[in-house]
Amino acid sequence: MGLKKFFMNRWDYSALMFAIKIVLVYGAVWLLGVFFNLIFHNTLTRVIVAVLTIFHAIVLPLIGAIALIYLIKINMEKHVD
Repeated sequence: MGLKKFFMNRWDYSALMFAIKIVLVYGAVWLLGVFFNLIFHNTLTRVIVAVLTIFHAIVLPLIGAIALIYLIKINMEKHVD
């Protein structure tokens, strides 16, 4: 059973997919920043990596929590009938 089928049977999985896309895009940007920091060693790339790392520590867990709360809310509404 695939991930999509699993969530289609139990959840409205759109919030989860949205959170996964945000995390993947953020991860790609963060790795690109780290790569440029290794190459150029200038202050701008260090600031960018620092800001993205702070974003990683604060905002991404919030996005995950909001997506999880939304999934639980949708699932509860489906079973209230």
